[in-house]
Amino acid sequence: MRPVPVRDGLDRGRTTISDTVVRKIAARAATEVEQATGSTRRWFGIPVGRVPEASPARVDVEVDGDVATIHVAMSVQWPAPVRDVSRRVRSHVAEQVSRQTGMTVAEVDIDVTALVAATGETGPRVV
Repeated sequence: MRPVPVRDGLDRGRTTISDTVVRKIAARAATEVEQATGSTRRWFGIPVGRVPEASPARVDVEVDGDVATIHVAMSVQWPAPVRDVSRRVRSHVAEQVSRQTGMTVAEVDIDVTALVAATGETGPRVV
């Protein structure tokens, strides 16, 4: 945990926002974007199982004072344009973390770990 100074003209104390809180805000924000979903679990770098329907994205954060650096691992629903979804996730995560914590977001790195079928697509697979 790192203290985040709050300047309101009165010196009443310090507000501390833990890395865990920033990570949860970022994970929630990432999956609020349409066509972005969580990421599969991995075992020794190998994807295991399927992406649960409402799973959050995997997020790591580094907080240094009032500056956050965020890394998001997520899946994108197929056939959505990966770059467009990633751009929207990056923007939304930075905006939400900044709005909810008052921190400056230095960067949001995104790894798209899988493409997943949109929910409700149960037709036969055509190759």
